[in-house]
Amino acid sequence: MLIRGQRFLQRTSLISPNPAGILVVKSMKVLLAFYSKTGNTEKLANKISKSLSSVQGVEIVIHKVVPPQDYKLPYLNPRALKDALSREGTPDVEGVDVSEFDLVMVAAPTWFERPAPPIIGFVEKSRGYEGKKAVAITTSISARSVYAKRLAEKLRERGFDVVGWYSLKKSDLPEEVADELKKLVSSEKAG
Repeated sequence: MLIRGQRFLQRTSLISPNPAGILVVKSMKVLLAFYSKTGNTEKLANKISKSLSSVQGVEIVIHKVVPPQDYKLPYLNPRALKDALSREGTPDVEGVDVSEFDLVMVAAPTWFERPAPPIIGFVEKSRGYEGKKAVAITTSISARSVYAKRLAEKLRERGFDVVGWYSLKKSDLPEEVADELKKLVSSEKAG
């Protein structure tokens, strides 16, 4: 189980010579922010972290979004329905300054065909995102691509440069998606 702000670090660095023959240490800092009510998105965040930790020179910081007043069950809950349909997110969720990160991954369950309100509140309240690279990830029973597209749109509205989006079934991390995320992190690190 993750605790808010818990860090998972890959301490190795990629060292390569530049054209002048000087060794340069390349590293990348990735924020993986997620909200999880039932535990599926948290399991997925753990799988993504474990997968990306195999990429040399990558530091992964996991941030669990925790609203002060969590929803009981998201289904048939009037507050969850109101917050999800308003598209404004949970107003009492804290954001973070993402300026220190090279890549921001945002993962959320889908409620009423939209990203869960706490993650929208997190995106709304976060700072330092102008031009930051981002990946949108949603979890649901059906894994319809429109869910992740909606989260990607919200990230773009806030100024993120969305470089990928994935709609996944429950906590499943297909091998091809894990490989794409590793390639993405490797290419962003090299760029």
